Amino acid sequence: MFNRCSVIVFSRLPVRGAVKRRLAREIGEKEAFSCFKRLYIDSLQEVLKVNASRFLFLTPYPEDFSTFTGSWPLVNNFSVKAQVGDDLGQRMKNALLEIFKMGFEIGVIVGTDVPDLRAYHIEQAFKRLLYQDIVLGPCEDGGYYLIGVRSGLRDWQELFHEIPWGTSEVFERTIYKAQKMGYKIHVLEMLYDVDHYEDVMRWRQSE
Repeated sequence: MFNRCSVIVFSRLPVRGAVKRRLAREIGEKEAFSCFKRLYIDSLQEVLKVNASRFLFLTPYPEDFSTFTGSWPLVNNFSVKAQVGDDLGQRMKNALLEIFKMGFEIGVIVGTDVPDLRAYHIEQAFKRLLYQDIVLGPCEDGGYYLIGVRSGLRDWQELFHEIPWGTSEVFERTIYKAQKMGYKIHVLEMLYDVDHYEDVMRWRQSE
């Protein structure tokens, strides 16, 4: 259905002690990794429902790829790539550049820590990007869980420059940049991500 569209999942390599460090300080490393695994698997399963080319960009890239895919068989449904760049913005920009060089016209990036992310959020982004310039899915903490852009958009790389990553200003600053550049913007519904103990409790209570 979505020819020349790609969905890119951005994630850390699922290794205990290397993921959800803020959450681990609050609930312990074992429980934090358990939460990460559940979110990771749920996110990949939702992306698999989308009829588009699928990529998984990891940091760091697994040293033993066959062992990694054996432990996480869902990954075999994705083209797995390494994240490249010094900060999150550079890594996302480089991922989009890579898939655009392959000939894709639309790229949508999502994370793996949003319990309510569904395939229809990605599909809605694809549809909107047929006639709008960028799509953003805001998080309650001020970040975003989804960003989508078109390959032919003038100076789209600027959306990833001079953004205070990891702060509550990420979404606001990105929107400001997009408006300043005259882009047509569509904003999806706001969702929450899991970074703290209260987020875990909210997630569990909603099930």
